[in-house]
Amino acid sequence: MKQDLINVNFLTDIISNSVGILVLFAVLNIVHEEKTVYKLEVPIEHESSLAPAFFICKDDAIVFVDPETIFSNAIIQANRGLDKKIFSLGYMDIEGQIVEDRGLILYANNTSLWQNESEIRQTLDDKLDGKKHFAYFFVYDDEGGFEIFRQTRQYLKKRHIKYGWQPVTENNPPHICFWGDVPACQYFPSYQAISK
Repeated sequence: MKQDLINVNFLTDIISNSVGILVLFAVLNIVHEEKTVYKLEVPIEHESSLAPAFFICKDDAIVFVDPETIFSNAIIQANRGLDKKIFSLGYMDIEGQIVEDRGLILYANNTSLWQNESEIRQTLDDKLDGKKHFAYFFVYDDEGGFEIFRQTRQYLKKRHIKYGWQPVTENNPPHICFWGDVPACQYFPSYQAISK
């Protein structure tokens, strides 16, 4: 009688989803740090009737992305035949590129016109109605990008505003579209954003 000593199905199931990976990292950190405990926030995405309000976080700066303005500018550029090329969106030094399966890709090279954490609060208050919107953040993997996102997230939690986020890099920049049948164009808030 042959016995399986290790059941790899269980391990594969754990590491094949984002929640399992976060739990695995948490356990490894606790073992490595010898009883140091970290608060681990596990996002649970869900569909919502709320509309996303987009923000990009990079280099200790944050910007609200006005879809109406950038899509209008992108359509003008596409009509000029620039839809496959990178072009200026005429908005906060953000450039764009139209790609069929990803929508409008946003290239954020210069963040000097963007707001810092203390300045963004007024924009959040002006742009976000918790009954109509949730905040969706594209967070660059630099240290400043995540830190300003974390501080902004704390502010949103106090206001009971839902949020979602996605890590992005220079090689995988943010993209926005409203084609619900394309998986890359689906943006969801997290349940954890609601304070109990």
